[in-house]
Amino acid sequence: MSSLLSPSFRRHCVSLSYEYASLIFTISLRLFLTLLSSPNSSSNDHDSFPQMIFPWIIPDCDETFNYWEPLYQLLRPHAGEGLQTWEYAPEYALRTHAFLLPLHFVQSSLVRLGNGRYPPNAIFSILKILLIVFTATCEHAFVRGLRRVYGRNVAIWTYVSSAACTGMGLAGSAYLPSSISMALCMLSWSYAIGDGLAPCPPRAPVIQSSLFSGHIWIPVAASAMWFYIAASPTSIGPIILVVLSLGAMLHFVAALIVERRTFASPYRRAVLVGLIAVTFTGWPFVAVIFIPLGIAAVTDAATSGGGGAGTWRVGCVLASVTCRAIGFVCLGTALDSILYDRITSATWNILVYNAFGSGDDLYGIEPTSYYFKNLFLNFNGLAVLMAVWPVVAFFRLVFDKCLKVSRKEKNNLGSTISWKTITLLSPMYFWLAIMGSRPHKEERFLYPVYPLVLLASSLSISEGLHIIMSILNRLMLQKKCYSATDSTKNLTIWQRCPPLLVGLVPVILCAASSLSRTIALHRYYAAPTILYSRLRDRILRENIRTHRDGDSPVNVCVGGQWHTFPASYLLLEGTTSLRFLQSGFGGQLPAPFSNSGFREGGSPTRPFNNINRKEISRFFRGGISACDYVVELMLDPIIGEREAPEMMRYMMEDTQAEWKEVEAVPYLDGKQSVAWRRTGLVPGAFGGGGLEWSRYSAFKRSPFSEKEFSQTMAK
Repeated sequence: MSSLLSPSFRRHCVSLSYEYASLIFTISLRLFLTLLSSPNSSSNDHDSFPQMIFPWIIPDCDETFNYWEPLYQLLRPHAGEGLQTWEYAPEYALRTHAFLLPLHFVQSSLVRLGNGRYPPNAIFSILKILLIVFTATCEHAFVRGLRRVYGRNVAIWTYVSSAACTGMGLAGSAYLPSSISMALCMLSWSYAIGDGLAPCPPRAPVIQSSLFSGHIWIPVAASAMWFYIAASPTSIGPIILVVLSLGAMLHFVAALIVERRTFASPYRRAVLVGLIAVTFTGWPFVAVIFIPLGIAAVTDAATSGGGGAGTWRVGCVLASVTCRAIGFVCLGTALDSILYDRITSATWNILVYNAFGSGDDLYGIEPTSYYFKNLFLNFNGLAVLMAVWPVVAFFRLVFDKCLKVSRKEKNNLGSTISWKTITLLSPMYFWLAIMGSRPHKEERFLYPVYPLVLLASSLSISEGLHIIMSILNRLMLQKKCYSATDSTKNLTIWQRCPPLLVGLVPVILCAASSLSRTIALHRYYAAPTILYSRLRDRILRENIRTHRDGDSPVNVCVGGQWHTFPASYLLLEGTTSLRFLQSGFGGQLPAPFSNSGFREGGSPTRPFNNINRKEISRFFRGGISACDYVVELMLDPIIGEREAPEMMRYMMEDTQAEWKEVEAVPYLDGKQSVAWRRTGLVPGAFGGGGLEWSRYSAFKRSPFSEKEFSQTMAK
């Protein structure tokens, strides 16, 4: 009891309270910015609460069909309501289920604990908020590590720019392997340069070590899979058990090596988090980012012991990492084999497909300038500061050498050039070079290095201020600007002008510009989420009013706008189905999951291919006459340049019913809007002044009576 009242314990509790208070502030700030970015939809009284506050934007259809739809299938495994892409067909098996299980555990817990009070649309918003909370937690740990290494100024500049940055906001709420990898990268770097997550109070490090080294949750996961196989045996059950046992055994071997303290503690958890990011997100390419960190861990082990001890420690580090990596791969292989019902490793499959396949040419080719434009839109001036950091750092070294800057002045001005800085920032330049050389480019591919873009920009500000302030200080001393009676004659220009405030000027300007773009994106492109939420509420009200049976589904049909569909979470569960009609898209569309879930792949009625070839079986056989609702983007026609929307032509050809627009949400017409006006929310721009608007609309089919049909045919 006396140890609990000791001064050290009280000081630690105060420090812990401060850390958690700052963490809560970071999370609250992220959610507040999301709320601030939301368009005002309060006039629509039938919006459900989560969608009214958080009309999410999902800019990449890969997030919807490769991750939200399979997650929805796990939520309703026997309904077959989710949409399956070819990557989840067992004959290809490119997506690992280990990435889906954490959020599936959350949504299953909400369903069970809520006793049906949480509909899928509310669960969707809760999961998105949890993604923001997870990213903000890792971001907080990363900033704590930066403060420990580079001081308060760099940490605050990075924090402010990250909080308002458009790229971090989009990546932080996205459910993609690249966005989760970004969060795990921040967590890994925070362990390498700091304490990682907020430290535990005294007598608790054993618990924290067990939780973050995997001594507890790896055996728990293995035991759960053992019981699952025993309860539902399959023909591949014995093989899965062997793979699972091998992974658990290798994990315990690595744990024993760690317990002998042969792995340097600053890098132990950093490497562990990196292995999780590589093996469990389904995106093993992110391993490139952790190569410098691994080299630093090996170098630290080699230099921490003298003589043969260093060689022994290096061998133990490599053995520990190898055992853990193989153990994690075995665990993921066992999990994927259970759900795909065949022995397979999604991590290996996606590596082989991208290394030896020709998938880059199938989904669009962009020039190298695509990434430069993307970085500038998401980071504006900070991207420029990131690009010039190597030049600024070089001039800083030359400047210190030529002017013979003293060690005391270097300490006062601060120095950020070190091997640790190179270890942190070199992965960003490697990653940009690799991604830029690939023909197929997407914004989400750069998510893992977004935090390093902000760090490099902050370091550029720090080094630039060092050079400018040193020059000004010498000029003022040479001109004797200080009088003999000046009480501040011993203060340098660096002390007279606080660098924190000076550096905040460009950071705040860039943050304001980024915040303007974030709000603009939500106001301009959140229409799909808002419209499908309204459509769900309308279908629910009409079903209650007409006592419609759930056995007769409501068909919501889409054509060319299939890629803007947010997620099946926003459809009325058990009642509504999304249907595809023929459109100008010539690639392969997703297919509804069968009742057997992931275990059934391609078949004569549901063929899949890996060359993005169009499959006729995806289109709704009933045609427009069997649709209850149609969703289409109603663009204003331009003479000689733009044809009428495809769904509008289908509705005009339907002579047996009348189609009425029942819901409409403004949606920016980007091609007809002035480029510089659509990049951000300029005062007076919303509703005019260089912006052209279209309508994201939902139409309802009202069949004619026999009399009305006869009159229509007579006309």
